[in-house]
Amino acid sequence: MPISLFCPVCSVKVEFPDRLAGKSAPCPSCRNAVDVPASGRPSLAARLARRLRAALPWLVAAGAVAAFVADRAGREERPDRSVLERDLQDLRVKVKALEAKGGDTVTKPPEPAPPGPDASPAPPKPNAAADAAALHKDFAAAREANEALQQKVQDLEAEVAKLKSAPPRPVEPAPAVEVADDDDIEIRMDGRPDPLAPRPRFLFIGTAANTGNRHAPSVQVTVRVTGFRGFDPVTRQPVTIVSYAATLTERVRSLPPGTTAPVVKDLFPGDPALLSRNVLWEPQFEVSAKVLRE
Repeated sequence: MPISLFCPVCSVKVEFPDRLAGKSAPCPSCRNAVDVPASGRPSLAARLARRLRAALPWLVAAGAVAAFVADRAGREERPDRSVLERDLQDLRVKVKALEAKGGDTVTKPPEPAPPGPDASPAPPKPNAAADAAALHKDFAAAREANEALQQKVQDLEAEVAKLKSAPPRPVEPAPAVEVADDDDIEIRMDGRPDPLAPRPRFLFIGTAANTGNRHAPSVQVTVRVTGFRGFDPVTRQPVTIVSYAATLTERVRSLPPGTTAPVVKDLFPGDPALLSRNVLWEPQFEVSAKVLRE
């Protein structure tokens, strides 16, 4: 009867004739030497040897990986090739010793010791009745909260409807604020030509002051030019008069009592008579102020 077993190298099931029992023969699949047991069922030593031979490449690879990791971490030195070969030879010797020893006795692993008094208790089993009661309790609490919220919404809607139906409250008029008069505003203005301008230009520079005790929200300053008087630049005697009409306005906002605001205006008259440079021209004008109620 042929002897069936699994190749310890390629794990392929192979069959050998009875005459090869207790001998070595090449595996038909991987051509590696396979020890044929004396009986149809391999002994325990043979099975252990087969498993060790099958795990031998993995052990060697694990040792190489461990050596590589130790070298990268700087904790151990890289093992030499001779060390790996010696370890491999030791494993082979152990496998041969197990094959020579034989025996089918299998040692039963020791049973785990019973848990001591300090061992942590096992987690309690879920209680379906307790879970259902907790869910019912949560549902009842959520329903009560929803009912309270709906009642609050109804109260707010009733209050809004009550406010809409109530008659509007009379609006009390704001207290009247005393506003300054035109006489409270004092204007000081000076008109003179601009000597640096390339063409005739006249500047009107002055201030607007609130001399009263009342606030002026807005003041409109008006400059009315009626003409220009020419003077001799050497003797300062009047030599001619040119009639001219122009109105300049400037607005000053928020002039409280006792405060002063600057007022600046300019004028570019187009009269050809004013182009003469041999005459010193001075504008003839009058100024007025008016308090605006905004």
